[in-house]
Amino acid sequence: GKHDEEALLRKAYDAALNLAEELGGASVAFPLMASGNYGFPHDLALSIAIGAFALRVTSLFYIPLGAIYMTRGFLNGAGDTVYALINGLSEVICRVGCSMLLVYCFGFDYRAIWYTTCVTWLVTGCVGYIRFFGGKWKTKTIRASAA
Repeated sequence: GKHDEEALLRKAYDAALNLAEELGGASVAFPLMASGNYGFPHDLALSIAIGAFALRVTSLFYIPLGAIYMTRGFLNGAGDTVYALINGLSEVICRVGCSMLLVYCFGFDYRAIWYTTCVTWLVTGCVGYIRFFGGKWKTKTIRASAA
């Protein structure tokens, strides 16, 4: 507790993941670092390990996530109410369908949550761009009437 052990453990996971990436490792298996002889609490060590993995995976998809918010804000602001329905449906279908596919067909564990999140961001970002560049919002725009 007095030497910033949580930050040190996060750095250890990051360093190990970076090394695995440099060596071309397709997957990495970790023991629950620091929770044995060092006496680090198991629950906290597990949370840090899961968080390190989740952050590494989802950070690759922050650009599609930004695309979701840009197009959603623009299209909603332009008065395209149908887009909200399309976006919501594509997000639900992706989250449920992808997670079921990963878990039941490919045997993924809890990590399916993070992969599903990434796929959902990618698909809904694309849906937003398709809707925007399709131009349907131009006919849905709310305009002030001329006096």
